[in-house]
Amino acid sequence: MHVWALLGGAWLIIGSTSLPSIAALAGACALLSIVSRRLRPLLILAGIGAVTMTVAAERALMQRWPLQDWYVDQTIDGVVHSFVAGDARRISFLFRGDIDGHGERLIRVQWYRAPPAVPRLGERWRLTLRLRAPRGVVNPGGFDVERHALSESVNATAYVVNRATNERLQPTPPPSVAAWRHRVAESISTHVSDPDHAGMLVALAVGSRHALTPAMRELTLATGTAHLLAVSGLHIGLAAVGGAAVGRLVTAPMLLLRGVTPRLIVALFALVSAGGYALAAGFAVPTRRALLMIAIGLAVWVLRRPLASPRSYSLALLAVFCLWPMSALGVSVYLSFGMVGLLLIVAWRSRVLANGKPRFAMLRIQALLSLAALPIGLGLFGAAPWFGIAANVLMIPLVSFIIVPALLLVVALPSLAAWVLPLLDRLLALALPVLDALAGVATLLPVSPPLLPLVLIAVLIWTPLAAQLRAALALLAAAGLIASESPPVRTDCAAIAVIDVGQGQAVLLRAGQSSTLIDTGASWATGSVAQTTIVPLLRRQRIARLDRLIVSHSDNDHAGGAHDIVRAFRPRQVISGEALPAGLPSTRCRRGQQWSDGGVTLSILGPESSRFSGNDASCVVQVQAGAFRVLIPGDIEARGEQRLLASGADVASDVVVMPHHGSASSSTPAFIAAVDARYAIASAGYRNRWQFPRSAIVRRWQEAGARVLSTGSRGLIGVTLCSDGVRISGGERMRRPRWWRHPGQ
Repeated sequence: MHVWALLGGAWLIIGSTSLPSIAALAGACALLSIVSRRLRPLLILAGIGAVTMTVAAERALMQRWPLQDWYVDQTIDGVVHSFVAGDARRISFLFRGDIDGHGERLIRVQWYRAPPAVPRLGERWRLTLRLRAPRGVVNPGGFDVERHALSESVNATAYVVNRATNERLQPTPPPSVAAWRHRVAESISTHVSDPDHAGMLVALAVGSRHALTPAMRELTLATGTAHLLAVSGLHIGLAAVGGAAVGRLVTAPMLLLRGVTPRLIVALFALVSAGGYALAAGFAVPTRRALLMIAIGLAVWVLRRPLASPRSYSLALLAVFCLWPMSALGVSVYLSFGMVGLLLIVAWRSRVLANGKPRFAMLRIQALLSLAALPIGLGLFGAAPWFGIAANVLMIPLVSFIIVPALLLVVALPSLAAWVLPLLDRLLALALPVLDALAGVATLLPVSPPLLPLVLIAVLIWTPLAAQLRAALALLAAAGLIASESPPVRTDCAAIAVIDVGQGQAVLLRAGQSSTLIDTGASWATGSVAQTTIVPLLRRQRIARLDRLIVSHSDNDHAGGAHDIVRAFRPRQVISGEALPAGLPSTRCRRGQQWSDGGVTLSILGPESSRFSGNDASCVVQVQAGAFRVLIPGDIEARGEQRLLASGADVASDVVVMPHHGSASSSTPAFIAAVDARYAIASAGYRNRWQFPRSAIVRRWQEAGARVLSTGSRGLIGVTLCSDGVRISGGERMRRPRWWRHPGQ
């Protein structure tokens, strides 16, 4: 109870919109302790937790690169701190170096058109970096870049300015753990022919997902097995078990002589083995957590002092918080401790469910654990794969008891790589087609957290009911998850969200029971904004399937995530202004196309024919409810605007998403006058290199009477379009402020 009081104080700070002062916290604790003597110890501990979290947060914010110094160039000597991910167009990696003589900082670097001799983990380089503060997009349910950067101690982001000053400072990296990890990853890539298999084995051996192919990422996500690609506590524990087995062999003569097993020596072997694997995996915070929990368990075993599982669990959680308080901002700490807690609960319940049949106990534990983990996935990510149980029953034994031990053998004895790794390659060639078949039926279930996840976990674990009744309730809860669709919008209204996707565009339209996505944001070598932002948002809206996907034209910042959206939401209709990348089937949008749902009409105003290409081929979409309208013209430029007006299209609208993100080549005075909007929204990245929306264009809209808003400074902007009027939200960044998040403007 005392541990949870301490952590409760820390979580109170994490959920705050701003950081309180230390004096205010001390005063509040003192006042509350006077009011209730019985609760005084718990309140004092909660106050200590809150103060600890506040101090750690203030220190982390002070080390963060200031927002006002946006795109400041500096030449920095440092060390490549992570594996390099990407392709010929762009690579990314972590770089640790001294910024301006203020001490070493961790920088997330991107390098466009990098030289053939790309940086390698552990090498020292001199790079000219254009620095900026970690600042990302802000959408409900999306990935929070600013929070993640603080949790991982990333102080700045940057891209490399291609100059002659960029150079490797050492021809070969000195002997180090980083160089060793790089050699292990290279050995796997050399001896494993299939890139999908190599990426998976690299992730398990060195704890880095840089080599994972997009196909493997999608497969593991769709089947609920993505957690197996992380070096988890289970894998570190297996390394400890292997070390303990070696320790028992070494101490066997002592056992014969003295009649006892020297526990300390066995524990040291186990700890060294687990620590070695943790080092190979980069000694990241999750592996440190696992190592700490194993160390606590070994200490209890060596001292022969029984410690109840809940108490040791709480002790490990407390130690993690005290050593790495900012890790409480990350998702992984809740995943790892949540799964360990579920494992303890399920292991206890399995004694009842096994019913004297131990041969089924492990299978029942796995099934219960997979079902009980479903609410965690639903609560954190808004979706979970229904057939993840079957996939995990197949893959967990394979990965945990065959692949990981074999990889540990290769890490410890590199000379065995030439014959062990090809065997693992063949084994995965047999197993992954089965996983792929499961992915065909593994539907990601959308849900509105937290009600149904809480109901499901209560049904599966806590309810003291007969097994048959508990199973029936579980099936009803699962049926509720499958049936949960997006809640209907008022029949005479449309809910429109201009999503914050950085430099690009994506607009979600919900009217009645229908849902339409207009554009999908950009993609890059390692993923897309659709994966990190749009898919989580649509799942949070409980959208199981899109009615329409409209891709204005084929530019990457509008069409880059189209494949990810099609895979995730299987739209009934795909419409585009141009042929889509990689041959994705679609029909061309033409003026006159129209769809209605209740009192809302969606119309295509342009283009008139297929002879247009590039930006002027963009689908021009208008949404109308009663007498009120919203115009989404894509990237049409001055010539496209002129053609649209000459065609006689009625473009007058209350709200407009600025053409071409507010570039100087669009938003002509004639077009602005014809639209006559009250609100003009720019879908553009914060302080992007093209300076969209251009200040002259902003002034032009303002002088015409429009209020200008930008997703880059405000986050997602919501528009409620009804037959009786239009309402605009101020932006997600301003509506949901957090102390780790830069304020909106």
